[in-house]
Amino acid sequence: NSHYLADMKLWVTHSQFIVEHINAMTTLAREHRALPPELAQEYLQSCEIAIQRCQQRLEYDEPGSSGDANIMDAPEMQPHEGAAGTLEQHLQRVIGHLNTMHTISSMAWRQRPHHGIWLSRKLRDSKA
Repeated sequence: NSHYLADMKLWVTHSQFIVEHINAMTTLAREHRALPPELAQEYLQSCEIAIQRCQQRLEYDEPGSSGDANIMDAPEMQPHEGAAGTLEQHLQRVIGHLNTMHTISSMAWRQRPHHGIWLSRKLRDSKA
């Protein structure tokens, strides 16, 4: 299905953007202690929740509901300058990409080949 393939290409593009942001954040983290520990913890929790929701979306055997389109919000922040501000921008973008990926997977669910039988089988086999 061409619509499904287009959605999955978009998914891959967002995944690549996330990797680029993580690489940049890793460099910043090595060179600076950019964020206060409390704010760093909030961002970490936000990213973990977003990643878990995307994983659950992929494993769930039904299309998503419209009520879960925006899966989470980033922590409230005061703009910082320098490395902290740059790191926060990367984190905001990662969270935005994860939200978009969650939405894409919710919309594309019904377009999957054979209604996702191949994925259900793969997930079931990997858990055994």
